Amino acid sequence: MNRKATAEEVAQEAGVSRWTVIRAFEAGGIISDKSRGRVMAAAERLGYRPNLLARSLATKTTHQIAVLVDDFANVYKLFALEKLTAALQAEGLVA
Repeated sequence: MNRKATAEEVAQEAGVSRWTVIRAFEAGGIISDKSRGRVMAAAERLGYRPNLLARSLATKTTHQIAVLVDDFANVYKLFALEKLTAALQAEGLVA
């Protein structure tokens, strides 16, 4: 099994700090376009993807929403669920 690249390895590759790597992957993270570009290029080369579980533990938020549906045979519920999912994803949430 291949080992995943770490934020520290991406930082070294891009010549930035680990916090700059973390900010590069945050929506609205304050970082220069030049640094973001270097981080994203290094992340691509190394196959880095942020660890969302670690982020949720650090920020105490998961950006996930649970939706309970009691009857999937009802086509109207499925349509509503599809629209709800699309709207949540547009806001950066996962249903």
